[in-house]
Amino acid sequence: ADPAIFRRKASPARAAAAVAWVICRANNTVGAYWSGLSVQDLLANFGVKGSVSQRAEPLLRANGVDPHRLYGSMKLGAPDLLTAKRRTDLVFNRNRWIDP
Repeated sequence: ADPAIFRRKASPARAAAAVAWVICRANNTVGAYWSGLSVQDLLANFGVKGSVSQRAEPLLRANGVDPHRLYGSMKLGAPDLLTAKRRTDLVFNRNRWIDP
C-alpha cells in the first residue's frame, strides 16, 4: 500500500481507529450482535466519536478492497491480518461446502 495515505492532514487517532475498524470488521470482531464489541466502544479507545468508515476508504482502496461493498464479510486479501478464530471459521466454511 502507498504510505501517502497516512500523510494526509488528518487526525492520527482517527487514522489509527480506521485501521483498527477495518481489521476488526474483517475478523467479524466488531459491530455485530455476536461480536461483543460495538464500533462505538472500539472507537472510544482511540478517543474518536462518530464514524471512521470514510477515513477507512483510502486504506481499503490501497489494499484492493472495494470500500462500498455492503454485503458479506470484508475481504482484505491479506491472511496475516486475520485472527486465528477467523481463519478457523473460513476453513470450516470452505470445508462445509467442499465436502459432500
